[in-house]
Amino acid sequence: MPRTPKILSHRLVPGIVLVLAALSLYLLTLDDGLRPDELMGGDLITHQYAQAQGRFANAPGYPLYTMLGWLWFHLGRRILAWAFNPVQILSLYSTLWAVAALLVLYLLLIELLPHRRWLALWGTAYYAVTYFFWYYAVTTEQYTSAVFQTLLLVWLAFRWRKKAPESREEAKSLLLWMAFVVGTCAANLITTLLIVPPLLAFVFIVDPKLRGERRLALKAAALAALPVLSYAYVYIRGAQHPEWRGQGSWPSTLAWFLEFLTAPQGRSEMSWTLWPPSENYPWLALRELSWPVFVAGFLGWALLDRPGRVLFYGTAALYFAFCYVDRFGNWYQVIMPLYPLLIVGATLAMDGLLRRGRPSRWRELSAAAGLIALLAWRFVSNYPIADQSGRADATGLEPGWAILADAPPEGSCIAGTYEQNLALQYLTEIWGARPRVRPVSVDEAVAMALEGHPCFITRQAVAVAPALHELGLHPNGAGATLISLQRRPAGSVPEQVCTNRGCAAVQRADASLAELRLLGYAALESSEVWKVTLFWQAVERPTRDYVVSVRLTHRGGLLRCGEHTVQQDHPPVWGAYPTSAWEPGEVVRDDYILALLPPCEGSSPEPDGIQVLVYYFAGEGEFVNAGGPVHLPLPGASAPNPQSKGGGGEPYAGG
Repeated sequence: MPRTPKILSHRLVPGIVLVLAALSLYLLTLDDGLRPDELMGGDLITHQYAQAQGRFANAPGYPLYTMLGWLWFHLGRRILAWAFNPVQILSLYSTLWAVAALLVLYLLLIELLPHRRWLALWGTAYYAVTYFFWYYAVTTEQYTSAVFQTLLLVWLAFRWRKKAPESREEAKSLLLWMAFVVGTCAANLITTLLIVPPLLAFVFIVDPKLRGERRLALKAAALAALPVLSYAYVYIRGAQHPEWRGQGSWPSTLAWFLEFLTAPQGRSEMSWTLWPPSENYPWLALRELSWPVFVAGFLGWALLDRPGRVLFYGTAALYFAFCYVDRFGNWYQVIMPLYPLLIVGATLAMDGLLRRGRPSRWRELSAAAGLIALLAWRFVSNYPIADQSGRADATGLEPGWAILADAPPEGSCIAGTYEQNLALQYLTEIWGARPRVRPVSVDEAVAMALEGHPCFITRQAVAVAPALHELGLHPNGAGATLISLQRRPAGSVPEQVCTNRGCAAVQRADASLAELRLLGYAALESSEVWKVTLFWQAVERPTRDYVVSVRLTHRGGLLRCGEHTVQQDHPPVWGAYPTSAWEPGEVVRDDYILALLPPCEGSSPEPDGIQVLVYYFAGEGEFVNAGGPVHLPLPGASAPNPQSKGGGGEPYAGG
């Protein structure tokens, strides 16, 4: 490897302080959850699974970025789990690249502006709070790494030009480092390679004699090829996991690998035309940087010497052409490395203005005040939209947490809706949540349950499931979300009911309602929500399909939230097991969720009992009360309900 370039530490101190401030901002706004649409697909979730499982990402796989991401995630889970959740740890990987990019940007600016380091600080700070960079610094994608690689190449190029007259050996070392970084670009976001032709032009304009340095060229080519070997990782993981390849038939792993490297899915997004102009490019970039910085950036490049102008303007021209060709793709993301180069140009333009005429402290202070105001404006404007912490719409994992709250047995299979299965898969495979369960389809769950495996279906998925009792199953309530798929009918009442929040003893009850017998009940309260579980038995096969209504009571009266009573009505087992299908003697568990919502939340009297009644529908919109109400005391209530019938709240012993 080439010798590492030296950096004067005292010049770094202000930049390090600024970068640490940016890091604090990014930690404050770090992504900590997932929206449902993010969980369903896209680059963000693809990169999260790639880093967590060591699988390749979108074509061509980003092997170097992903392998380092896998290492970061698994180390981070061990080191940072006390402070960050898995989504934050995955997002922090982007933050690390962002912080490194800001540090290199500062180094580049002080290289070009040695006498006005405050301009270097301003340029670094301004880029840190631009929307796209800020957003991708706190979420899980690879664009900040592309910015880092591009800026590192530019900084190395200017360091090389400075060292070339002083030390031939050190200059060659810097050239070799540039070659190695080019190789890492080829093993990551390959659009960063657009800077390579202008970079070569920069090098050969500065030192035309390098064209004859064949030995140096061979070393550079070898170093550039070294990171590209990481694509072997894509091949190996593709061979190990054919299910990760997506739809398609290939005669061999090699055939798939060669097609995958060509990124065929990206071609459909290309327009292959330069006209008519896109309504976004370059106007979105202008709005993102603000027109003063955008215009000053292009003008500031003109203040560089010929090699610098070729490097900056040449890179911009190639990005411009590429983004028009690929204007229906993610151009606004791949163009991100050009944004800091425009900010470099803006600082050069301001430096040029300040050097014109006689030196003036007031002019410099006025310029600084104007730039600080511009920086503050960008910060205030972008903070609300770049902040990804505590988003109200980051509810993608909630369906999975609701399933796990019912404490299914370790290793059981669960059939939920598409959204529930996605959330459950993420929680078990990336979050590491317990218990570990297996999301499956409804058909798979039914087949496995009939074979004797512990399987569940969610109450939301029941709507698309076949009549489970007709398939030979005996569905039974298993919590607020889950329904157990049992091969045989239950014959007894358990001693307690458990969730991941705790357990509640089953209380004795002996009441007949219509053709059903209420054997026992349990109640668990958590955060203004009561989860009530009933245990029913059919003495004989019921002749009707009944609906059960469960209400909270206080001092014998129904508890109300405004004009509405706190109650829930549904057929037993969330409608999965109609009472007319129950076998005589079968014990059926039935669950209800009673929430004290506003205006009751936090202000209503404490419930001390529950009321249960059974009814059926006799015609369209007409229901008939078939049994009850039965009043039961809530366990732990301060006084027994004087209207209660049946048991007196003793724990049910089973049988």
